Amino acid sequence: MTFEKINIEKNAPFDLPHAVGRWCNRLTQSPSLTESDSEELKGHLLDTIDDLKAAGLDDEEAFWVASKRLGVCVSLDEDYETVNRPLIQMRKSLILLAGGFFYFVFYYFLLFSSYLLFIGLMTAGTDGDNTITIVRWYLYGLTVFPLVAASGYIFLLKKQRISFSNIRIRTAHFIGLLLLTVIFATGKHLLYPVVRKIGHDHYIWGTVFDIFFYFWFLFPLVLCLVLILLYFFCFSRSK
Repeated sequence: MTFEKINIEKNAPFDLPHAVGRWCNRLTQSPSLTESDSEELKGHLLDTIDDLKAAGLDDEEAFWVASKRLGVCVSLDEDYETVNRPLIQMRKSLILLAGGFFYFVFYYFLLFSSYLLFIGLMTAGTDGDNTITIVRWYLYGLTVFPLVAASGYIFLLKKQRISFSNIRIRTAHFIGLLLLTVIFATGKHLLYPVVRKIGHDHYIWGTVFDIFFYFWFLFPLVLCLVLILLYFFCFSRSK
């Protein structure tokens, strides 16, 4: 059964577009290459394949010979890194800037959603002590979540040997983060008077205020640790 499987794979027709696509995907994993560099190398590969096919080679032979010839160019990561160093540094700066945007998005999301949770629980008739416990665990649990997520993400990047500089931040991402910040901030300010009124009516406003007071100190600390962790990971991969 294994023998038949090997024969089928061996006799399977060579898929040139798929092979070229996989070759190009390996190029994009290099942080030293820009999209234009990858497209230029892809153009050289396709031109070389066409020349070799015109000389009598089939698709598979032409691809392997062309990719081996261009392998010399692809291995010059240091040359590309020297040329593209300003762009690589700009990418890292954009990643850190996106982290700053994420800070405000997540901050206002946590406040907005915890206010909404508090109002929902109290409106549903949940006991005040139970409501405070649920809101506290929800707020503090999600506050620590970015640190856990960042650690897992860095572990995944290291395991797959992907550089942090490969991440592409585009204008649409910044616009989306800005809109989310405005939405959650507006919702938070609209819900705050409702939370304060319900808290005063049930004589639990002091405890509720303490929850958010400690959150205002805990959240910046956790997010700063996340940004420091990502920065040093990015820096170590760029050495």
